[in-house]
Amino acid sequence: MKQKDLQFFKSLAIKEELEFDGLLPITICHGSPRKVNEKLLPDNENTFEIIENNSNNYILCGHTHIQGKIEHNGKIVLNAGSVGVSLHSNGKAQFMILKEMQDMWDYEFVSIEYDTEKVIADLHSSGLSKKAPYWCKVSENLLRTGEISHGVVLSRAMTICKDNFGECNWPNVPEECWEQAVKEMLLEI
Repeated sequence: MKQKDLQFFKSLAIKEELEFDGLLPITICHGSPRKVNEKLLPDNENTFEIIENNSNNYILCGHTHIQGKIEHNGKIVLNAGSVGVSLHSNGKAQFMILKEMQDMWDYEFVSIEYDTEKVIADLHSSGLSKKAPYWCKVSENLLRTGEISHGVVLSRAMTICKDNFGECNWPNVPEECWEQAVKEMLLEI
């Protein structure tokens, strides 16, 4: 990634407020309305606090790669899932259709099968599997099963790195730490 790419991402707003004539405004964000990598999870006090402090009744978010709805005190969080590497989806692409229904928001969660084997073949033909072999193995597993995220494996790899080398700083996680984490966490490698 180039410096100009990083600057572009840093320039983006963490959240946006969208308004459409006659409908309740919506907050859109990647993670949460206050932090791009903060997860909005069900039955989580932090999530409930964020919902209560949000001025709008609807929050559309992502980040977790888990499709779902959270309701709290009359407010709703909707997560569309992930088109590419959805968690808990049996390898399906997920998205959400948001539509107006009698001056209210209505939504439909959609999960569809797609050619994950082609995507996996593209990982290999692009050369990415040679540059980041264990990241690709996690991707392959996730594409096929919808289980075990990159973040979970990365966390384990960083723990292994800290145990072996005394410290570990992202993104400098040695491949042998990724390898061990993948062997521990994935049934097929």
